[in-house]
Formats: sequence, C-alpha cells, structure tokens
Amino acid sequence: MTRRLATIDRLVTALVGIALITGGLALLNWRYDWIGSWPARLDLGGVDDMESSTWWPWAFAAAGVVIGLVGLAWLLSHAPRRGERTVRLSEASDRTGAIRIDLHSVAQAVAADFEARTSTTRVKGTARRHRGTHVIELRGQLDPHATGDSIESAAARCTQDVSEAFPDGTTVCRVLLGHDRRRIRPTRAGTPRVH
Repeated sequence: MTRRLATIDRLVTALVGIALITGGLALLNWRYDWIGSWPARLDLGGVDDMESSTWWPWAFAAAGVVIGLVGLAWLLSHAPRRGERTVRLSEASDRTGAIRIDLHSVAQAVAADFEARTSTTRVKGTARRHRGTHVIELRGQLDPHATGDSIESAAARCTQDVSEAFPDGTTVCRVLLGHDRRRIRPTRAGTPRVH
C-alpha cells in the first residue's frame, strides 16, 4: 500500500467515524432533548412527493451505479500488486534515452545466487515497492544444518550486489528465511541439537 493510499484511507475512516458519531449524538439529542427542542414527529411529505416523481428512479439508479463504481475502485486500489516490473536508472539515463531494468529478472538472479552460496532451498525472488523504495525480496527454506555465518555472509553479499547495481539507494534487498519442519527429524532423547 502506498503512503498516499494509506493517508486517504485514514482520512476517509476519520470522516466516516465523525459522521457516525455525529448522527448517533443527533439521534440521542432528539430522543432526550439535551440541546434545543426538536419536533416529536417528522414531516416526510416532501419525500413522498419526490419518490412519486418520474426522475426519482433514474436518479436513484445513477447514484447506485456511482457508489458501486467508487466502491469497486476502492477495492481495486487495495488489491495486492503482482510486483514492481521495471525501474529507471537515473544515473545512466539522460535526455537521449532512459535505461530501465527488469526488477523481476534481477530478483530471480539474486535468489539463484543466494541459493548457490548457502544451504537453502526453494529460494524465490520477488520485486515489490514499499513506501517509495523498490525491495528485492528473497524467501527460502533454511537447511537444518546451515550455519549462521554462511547465511549472514551470503545475505551481506546479495545486499551489497543490489546496492552496487542501484547506487541511488532506492532499491534494497531483504532476505526472509524459514525452515521446513518436514525435513527436521526428531532426535534421540539426551542428544542436544542446535538449530
């Protein structure tokens, strides 16, 4: 979710909350007459006249379509993105042309390099955009016999490679590793094992 979309979400949520609280307080005030005096009955004659007019069904249908389209656009804006496709290299681009890098291919290459350097399996590389930063994200399964030093060294190397490829600092690398519980065999009692 982008920062702009998050700001719009907060603003709309605050406005809807204020409207609901105001409506609830108005109904309570109408019931208990805390401030001023409200009529005990409401005259809805104008509403009856409006509903019997010929333009009312069309206006009601148009309002429903508009609200439906706004709701659909709102849902689509919150749908998860498949990932960032390309990024423009600002240092290598000028008025004569722009150089764009396919981040999906970069993510796959970094994932393959990380898997080759470490005791990890099924490493997948994806490219995302998070708060204005392009993130090359690596996810994989950690081998039970892998050492922390080898993982840290490979992660540092991949991070350095990404930062050297994108010196403007708008693209970073993140490594997320889990372990496959099916591959861990139970140990005998009394035999300590470090993971």
